[in-house]
Parts: sequence; structure tokens; C-alpha cells
Amino acid sequence: MKIVTHILALLLPALLMPQLAAGAVNGAVFGELPSCALKCLISSLGESSCPVTNTTCMCLDTKLQDDSTTCILANCTVLEALSAKNITAVGCDQPIRSKNAVFRTTSTTLGIITGVFLVARFMYRIFVARSIGWDDWVALIATVVGVPSSIINIQGLAANGLGRDIWTLPSEEIYRFVEFFYIIEVLYFTDVTLLKLTILFFYLRIFPTQGVRRVIWGSIGFVVLYGLTFILVGIFQCHPISYYWTNWDGQHTGHCLNINAIGWANAAISIALDFWMLAIPLYQLRKLRLHWKKKLSVCFMFTVGTFVTVVSILRLHSLLDFANSSNPTWDNYEVINWSTIEINVGIICACLPTTRLILVHFFPRVLGSSSQRYYNNYYNSGGPNGNSQGGPNNSRGGGGGLSRGGGAMGSRARSIPLVSTTSSRHHKGTNNTTITTINAHDEEDDIGMMHDGTRYGRGGNASAAARGARDGAGAVGSHAHSASLGGPGGSADSAGAQASNGIMYSKSYAVEYGSEYNDEARLVYERGQQGNHSKSDLKSSRGSESSL
Repeated sequence: MKIVTHILALLLPALLMPQLAAGAVNGAVFGELPSCALKCLISSLGESSCPVTNTTCMCLDTKLQDDSTTCILANCTVLEALSAKNITAVGCDQPIRSKNAVFRTTSTTLGIITGVFLVARFMYRIFVARSIGWDDWVALIATVVGVPSSIINIQGLAANGLGRDIWTLPSEEIYRFVEFFYIIEVLYFTDVTLLKLTILFFYLRIFPTQGVRRVIWGSIGFVVLYGLTFILVGIFQCHPISYYWTNWDGQHTGHCLNINAIGWANAAISIALDFWMLAIPLYQLRKLRLHWKKKLSVCFMFTVGTFVTVVSILRLHSLLDFANSSNPTWDNYEVINWSTIEINVGIICACLPTTRLILVHFFPRVLGSSSQRYYNNYYNSGGPNGNSQGGPNNSRGGGGGLSRGGGAMGSRARSIPLVSTTSSRHHKGTNNTTITTINAHDEEDDIGMMHDGTRYGRGGNASAAARGARDGAGAVGSHAHSASLGGPGGSADSAGAQASNGIMYSKSYAVEYGSEYNDEARLVYERGQQGNHSKSDLKSSRGSESSL
């Protein structure tokens, strides 16, 4: 921070206050000025039109302030200039500014909210979904990195003058402030990288087609390279490293890279990546055959992340001249504040899809899809035993009609084969694919495994299972084996394909973000595990009966 060339601008409002030394009241103030500042003041007195005893006039005389500033710039050290500014600011009754309390509240509140969202995410993943993926682990790491950031925000930056004018602080606090600023900068680079990786690994969960997965993996590679580059540059931007927090006083030797350029480059690339990562799901969304209302809701879910981009842009504006500030403890408040908001809001947004699942899980009647509400009502009202009007009867007519108490529910109800994949206990490297038929409403698909055709895995047998599902709609008895498929967290490649008359079902994170039929399949499976299905309502083919 090049304070040496700018520090005297801080003296403008008050340098002439010591002229009142001729009076008894201001004699003490006059005597406390550093000798270099006092000499500059005396040399500027002859050109001032203010009476020596007129404090207000001297504090507002811009010409006198300019002359004194120029003199002090040439003759005083940074520490002497800060001392002169502090003394004369008190003499001119300048208000003591502080945003310290606001920052403490913001940082603490966001840290708590972020922690709540992450805990809820893992509680759901562990106790309900019973699977944890790479995106969950990366989100956890990002939050863990955010813990020391929150502590440093409060105990390091706020405790050492953030949000206050630098001339009101002792020099020891200024050194500590800049040192903690250095640490928080490196942690910020780390957190931004982890946040973007969390979202990209989430994309791997829900986008199964090979083309988009290659794009996502390429994006992951670029983000990793981007993160490592800026983390290393952030650590070694000054030589020696300690020069970062000692150069402000003008009494130490060393050199630094252009810190402003580093901050701008990081922010610009980060914003560009945000737009790129938003384009990936929106481009895939246009391929789906969805009702426009559902497309709009899905689009909204992904564009919520644009709020983080907006915060990044606001932060970029605060970086205009942060490294060259003559009052860093005050001027860099906006940089640190927006950085804190960006990271915490980013983690919260990354947890929103899981938050939706939690709400649907506990409030299916209100927030679930129509098929979720139907099956929830059906099983809660007596199931297939015919004790209520909620039980579906499988009509084997051409449309696979669904009826309640003998009455037709609608011509759009049909049978859907569910394709479930389980690991073989006898043949390593193979999976058992079981097709199960259920009755369901023929509604538009919601967002799910984000594709509109057949998805192929290694070995090519997954597509065969899908074709079996499609060709066997409403039928019983299909059974196939497919090669073991890889993927992050074991879920993105764990299922084969979705066709127009069948859906892939596995207990995976991707399916839980899946279509209404996938949600329906999950509910049917869970109820089936409890033994609540009858043969007339759920027809299972031969194959593995083990847990998916």
C-alpha cells in the first residue's frame, strides 16, 4: 500500500489548527505536532487570510491546507504525518467515523446462517438421502475454510481498525490489520475456488450426457488451475512476504507485484466463470420438453446464483484503487465486506437445491409435485387394501388407466416402468438392472437427469436396459445386466437412461433432484420397502430385490 505518496491528503481538513498556539486554549495542540509538520505550518502562515485565532477559518482554508500538505509530503514520514493528522483532526472537531459494529454484525450473522444451511444439507444427505457426493464434501471444505475467515474478520480485522480512519489507530494495530488482510486475501482466493467447484460437481450429478459432462470436467480443470494460480500469487506477491504488511510505513525495503492488478484479474475471471457456469444449465434446459411454467421454475432455481455474480460485480467496483489507498482501514471496508457477503451467499445458494428437498420431504402436500402428493395421500389413506378412495386400481386398458373406487381418474394416467440398478453380489464389476411397473399420471417431466434421450455409460449395456424399459411399458419381466459405471460420488453414472415411457431410478442425489416421475418412483420404492404394496399395484420383474 503506497501510503507514502498519498498520506498527506489526509491532512487537508486540519493542518492549520495549531496556528491557534498563540492562544492558551490551543497551545497544547500546537506543542504536540511533529517538528516537521510544525515547520510546514509556520512556512504556510504568511499566505493565509485567516486570523490566527479563527479556528473555523483555518480548518476550512483549502489553500493553506494544500500548501501544508505539499510541505509535509516532502519533509515528514508516514508515521509523523498520521500523528499530525490525528492531532489536528481533534483540534478541528472532526467526527470519529466507525463502521466496525456493522461489519461485526454482518460477518457473524452470515457465518451462522451459512453454518445452518450446511448442517441441514448434511443432515439430509446422511439421514434421508443416505448418500454424500463430491459436491457435498467440497461445500464442507469451503465452509471449513470460511470458519477461520469469519474469526479473522472479527478478531483480526475488526479488532485492529477495520471501518475506522487509519490516523485514529496506533501503529501496532495498523501492522496487524495489514497482516490479517494478507491472510484473508489468500483465504478468499481459496474459498472462491471451492465454491465454484461445489457447483460444478453438482452439475455432474444432474447432467448425464457425455457432451456436457466433458464440458463440466473441462471447467473443473480450469477452475482448479485458476484457484491454484491466484493462491500462489497471493502468497508470494511480495518479496519478502512480510513486506506486504510492513511497506505501508515507508521504512522497510522490498518489492511487490501490482496488487491492484492481481485483485482485478481475480475478480474479472471469477465473474466470467460465473456467467459460464450459469450458461451450462440454461443451455441444457432449452433441450428439455417441459411445460413453460416448469422451465421457468427450473430456470429460476439456477439463476438464483446470479445474485452471487451481482455481489462479485459490486466487490469489483470496490477494488478500483484498494491497494493504493491512503486510508486502508477505512477504504478497504467495502472490499472486505463484499468479499464476506460473496462467499457466504455463494455457499447458501449452493445449498438451496438440498433445502428444497428438505422442504418437500417435510411438507409434501404443500411443496411436492402432484405425483408426490398423490402417492403420499394414497399410502397414508390405506394403500392398496381398498379401505379408502385413495387406492389406485390398475386398469389394463390401452392407456394404463388409473381409477379410484372403480371410477376413472383420467385418460392421461398410464403405467411406467421403473429401471433400478443394484450391485451384483456374485459378479464384481456388474450391476443388476430391474424393471418395475407402476401406475402414474402422464404429466410433464420436471427437471431431473437433465437430458431428453438415451444416456450411455461405459460398456454400452445401459442403453439396452433403457430400450428394455421403453419397449416394456406396462409389461412385466424385463431383466438385464449392465457394466459398472463410474462417476463422482457413484451416482452420476449409476443409472442407465430415461426414455419416453420409462425412467431410471436409483437412490442417488441426481434422482432426488429429478423429475416428478423420479420423485414418484422414490416414494413408491420407499413404501415398497415397508411392505405396503400389493401385487395389483406394483408389478416387479425378476431380478435383484436388494436395496438400490
